[in-house]
Amino acid sequence: MIDYKVIAVVGFIVVVTGGVTISSFLLSTRPTKNEALSATPITNNTQVLGTKSTPEIEADKLYGLINGYRREQGKTVLKAHKSLEMSAQFKLSDMIAKKYWRHENADNQEPWPFFTQAGYAYSRAGENLAFGTTSAWATLQKWQESPSHNAQLLEEAYRDMGLAIDCNSYENYADNTCVVVLHLATSR
Repeated sequence: MIDYKVIAVVGFIVVVTGGVTISSFLLSTRPTKNEALSATPITNNTQVLGTKSTPEIEADKLYGLINGYRREQGKTVLKAHKSLEMSAQFKLSDMIAKKYWRHENADNQEPWPFFTQAGYAYSRAGENLAFGTTSAWATLQKWQESPSHNAQLLEEAYRDMGLAIDCNSYENYADNTCVVVLHLATSR
């Protein structure tokens, strides 16, 4: 096992040393204060800079960041729920197909029918949307900066959540960006 030591951080590129080998690493997300700095090797010795890549937001990482934030704020953690993932995907697909970006659908109806369509009987529900983010960390930060979105993240009544993420469909409108739908709820 090679023991790596971080010697410099430049943007999102981390140069490390392990013995005499120098390699380039790419940080997948900005670490939280409680998260250890981790890096994943791109290549053995070099990385080609300036290449375009599609951003990717990992749902599991965003679920973890949301629950970590809730825990820090003294709130209960939420469970990822398949029906809420399905309702979030229904909403995301509808926004993409009908080319709109807002909580109300193209017919100005609230998002709650997506919950019902997915089979989730809720007593309380909420929705957070994000556009223009490129990482799980950036998505969480944008929601934290908005008082209404932050209130949704920290709502004590919620028990479940579901995410849908698309980093390809809006490429023609906004280069290197993702759309994220988060559905939060408590079942009846």
